[in-house]
Amino acid sequence: MVYYGNIIPQSIYNEIYSFKIQLYLFILLSLALLIYRAIRTDKGKKLSFLWVFLFPLFYLILTAYSLLNLTYLELYFTGGLYIFGIIIGAERGRFTKFLLKKGSIYYRKPIGITTAWTTLFLFKWYLNLYVSSYPSILDPILASLMTIAAGLILGQAFGISVSYRKYKKSNLTD
Repeated sequence: MVYYGNIIPQSIYNEIYSFKIQLYLFILLSLALLIYRAIRTDKGKKLSFLWVFLFPLFYLILTAYSLLNLTYLELYFTGGLYIFGIIIGAERGRFTKFLLKKGSIYYRKPIGITTAWTTLFLFKWYLNLYVSSYPSILDPILASLMTIAAGLILGQAFGISVSYRKYKKSNLTD
């Protein structure tokens, strides 16, 4: 066996092979998560205001974590985009459909927003983990898109609560 300093060729092969397995596993789990989120959103979720507002806060925390390496100007810009996303999301949340299944109220919201945020988040982590030198301009672009999507998700939660009040009033008067 030939030694090149402290590196053995077999260990290099093992590192490359384990990197490929990690990459394939990351891609497979990412696709599974995207499909699960899309199916779960399309089927409808049981209405619980704790979860309606808790999940958007989870998205907000993960988005904030992704913004850590931005400049102050970029942070101010993304903050404005977040507020813009909340306003637009509140309007979109009013189109939420409510269903009565097994004596419980379920709601269905559009699939696109959460799927877009999840895709952006996974793409950002893919770049951070597996692409050592991606263009630095991608970071603020991805952060801006994730911030808009997180704002849309939180705004949609507000829209769902407004829609539910209207749904409840209309069903009480019928």
